[in-house]
Amino acid sequence: MTTDASTQEFEQAHQMAVAYLGYSDRTVSQVRTKLAQKGCSEASIDAVIAGLKRTRLLDDAAYARRWIEYGLERRPAGSAKFAADLRRRGIDGSIIESTLAEFADEVGSKKAALGLLQSRMSRYSGLERPVAERRMRDLLARRGFDGDTTRVAVEETLQSMASVSE
Repeated sequence: MTTDASTQEFEQAHQMAVAYLGYSDRTVSQVRTKLAQKGCSEASIDAVIAGLKRTRLLDDAAYARRWIEYGLERRPAGSAKFAADLRRRGIDGSIIESTLAEFADEVGSKKAALGLLQSRMSRYSGLERPVAERRMRDLLARRGFDGDTTRVAVEETLQSMASVSE
């Protein structure tokens, strides 16, 4: 491949990557996969990604922080759920671990679990206690909350529901 051809391929790959990033925040892995699907060479992909990282248009650590911040605001979950979501998006395990450590007081907290259950309390109010309890536990388990947090949050929510119905 001549230098002109490789420069042209790099430019095309760069344009595709920037357009892809224009739609939504992406990870290095997602950009790499997209460019490979478009037929870009490994050398061009590596060069484009290196450039995007230098200009901070591509930053997996920042992506992980934004993902967790958004999740805490919109869809509270435990660390297991956040870690699985980030792994699926190609984030390195060390980045996931350090980012979750930044949010240790919030991710998977009793406060987050209680908030989630209370926001859905109307779904459980007409159910028999064992059914409501099982559904609450299932919800928190799907969201990656640990067993102790789940137990405490479910018990407090059931007590709250009982006091409201009295």
